[in-house]
Amino acid sequence: MMMPVQKLRNGTGRTRHLDNLVDVTEILQVDIAKREITVRDADGPRIVPVRESFFMRSIPRPGDVLIAYADGHLSHARTWPKPIANSNLVPPVQQTERVARV
Repeated sequence: MMMPVQKLRNGTGRTRHLDNLVDVTEILQVDIAKREITVRDADGPRIVPVRESFFMRSIPRPGDVLIAYADGHLSHARTWPKPIANSNLVPPVQQTERVARV
């Protein structure tokens, strides 16, 4: 049985499919000069390089989420977009908490 494809509308008005998501992580730090974003990974902080154009529309803040798609596109959001929050993706902090409780 085919499940309906959920879609996520990004800031450009384009629609991206949730099945194209590769990674969704919390942003810890933003360095515009170096074009780097530090995110919280399950193994700890890691640095993600971004294109200069990434900062053209808005600048992410710590606590925002970085969304990576299979085609290499990166975007960010102030909160977990509703379709992602309702999918089976779990924020890294919650994954860590679940492991710690077991």
